Amino acid sequence: MLTMRIQYNVPPERTITVKLPDQVEPGPHELILVLDKTVAGDDVVTDTIKLMKLAGSVPGFSDIDGVTHQRALRDEWS
Repeated sequence: MLTMRIQYNVPPERTITVKLPDQVEPGPHELILVLDKTVAGDDVVTDTIKLMKLAGSVPGFSDIDGVTHQRALRDEWS
């Protein structure tokens, strides 16, 4: 599965053209469009940086290894 985030100005005709990357093989695929009127722009980077500054700051999680926890969760799913 490939996820692409594209900011696009919809013209009055309401048509878009998307050039897919070379990694997309020709043939049948399912394409899902999600339209969001808000455009995040540079705010996404700023919010991500702010969020990452909090990493490791929750005392209750200080004794938990994140990778080990994720692996345990995945083992439960399979």
